[in-house]
Amino acid sequence: MEEWKQWCDLGSGEFPILKKLSIKNCPKLMGKLPENLCSLTEFRISETPLFEGMKQIVELYIGNCNSVTSSPFRILPSTLKRMRITGCRDLKLDPPVGEICYCNMFLEDLYNLDELHSLGLWHLTSLQSLDIWNCHYLQSLSESVLPSSISELTIKDCPNLQSLPVKGMPSSLSKLVISNCPLLTPLLEFNKGKYWSNISQIPSIEIDEECM
Repeated sequence: MEEWKQWCDLGSGEFPILKKLSIKNCPKLMGKLPENLCSLTEFRISETPLFEGMKQIVELYIGNCNSVTSSPFRILPSTLKRMRITGCRDLKLDPPVGEICYCNMFLEDLYNLDELHSLGLWHLTSLQSLDIWNCHYLQSLSESVLPSSISELTIKDCPNLQSLPVKGMPSSLSKLVISNCPLLTPLLEFNKGKYWSNISQIPSIEIDEECM
């Protein structure tokens, strides 16, 4: 629906029990979602710039929205538990405003991401798991970049990643998975790598599909 520009609200309580909504390839659609989507908990948006009006969603997927250049953190509801962002090549993630109760976040194909510090993840005090895939420009995980609540961290296909926090990972981290990060992998070698002492206390470590 490439010519769809506006969602018309008829004011008659359309879709009162709708729980899942997917909008794809509507590059001209702008504005807010209808106010009466009171049961909506899962929202999938692809190739469409529409974000506003999400009041009670639990799960959000944003894919291939190249017209979006800044994150929707400032308009996301506190109910959000799972967020996946993929293929948004010009997206820069801004720190959230207020308390956001993410439990899981998945980031993929973010080409402007060179360091995690710019994400402001330390504000996400309920974040439990973070997946970062195919972020080719990601070079480092700087100090205090991860929230103290995080328990699982997975990083895959980040060829330029070569640095971990010098002072170590959060003590809450119980599982670390690193795959196809060729500059980082030698630095994590068991008892030898530069960053081994930074991660050795983590109960479950998997490097290139090998358990340490």
